[in-house]
Amino acid sequence: MVIFNRLPKLSQIASVYAVIVLVIYIWTILWSFWKLPSWLFFLSIGEILTIYAYSFATNLLESLLILCLPLGLGVILPRKWFLDVFVSRGVIVVLSVLGFAAYILTQFNSREDYPGNIIRLFPIVLLASLVVAFFVGRVKFLTRAIDFISEQATVFLFISIPLSLLALLVILVRVIF
Repeated sequence: MVIFNRLPKLSQIASVYAVIVLVIYIWTILWSFWKLPSWLFFLSIGEILTIYAYSFATNLLESLLILCLPLGLGVILPRKWFLDVFVSRGVIVVLSVLGFAAYILTQFNSREDYPGNIIRLFPIVLLASLVVAFFVGRVKFLTRAIDFISEQATVFLFISIPLSLLALLVILVRVIF
């Protein structure tokens, strides 16, 4: 039960999660719209909707997994370092990690192009994002701006969560039947 005392408020978690959802779902939707014209030539509408169902279910799991990073940091680090300004510092860390992941994804197109050397930089990127998050948390203007933007992003939760749960239901029905 001590660990629950170390977690931020639900509204703060929702704000950070909304930024994660915004980035991950928009990334998926943009890439799928890029491929959609070619899909229309050889896939039916039902198959395309199934691809979207699997994509949204995967996005839900990915976004929850990414959310564990700032929550874990909030539990591990002293309260004054991270939890006092959880939203701004969590958003900075999450955007750094997601930006690095997007960069890695754009670096290879096949198995032979796998950027193993770049992936080894992840601990450095994480440490640098923590340092930047620490300094951003000390600048009140940036903290308020990040808090405001992340609070506005929570509107996407009203779309993404029901859509993702519906996608999970569709997948469950497909697996059972």
